[in-house]
Amino acid sequence: MLRRSPQVRLEKNYRCGRQIIAMADTFKERDTVVVADRPGGNVEVHHCPAGFAEQCRDAAAWISRASVSPVQ
Repeated sequence: MLRRSPQVRLEKNYRCGRQIIAMADTFKERDTVVVADRPGGNVEVHHCPAGFAEQCRDAAAWISRASVSPVQ
């Protein structure tokens, strides 16, 4: 028999800056509250009409480029 773990809701994001949290709040589908622990953050929006697979390819390409020339 499986036991369910208690649900944990995290309200503070220690990694993302406030700008990133504000942008994420615009798109999320739940009414949960998340606050950032620090100011700042950079957000880029990319249109991916081919869906999730295209999002994954674009993200992987961005990571590959960033690993060669780190983002400041």
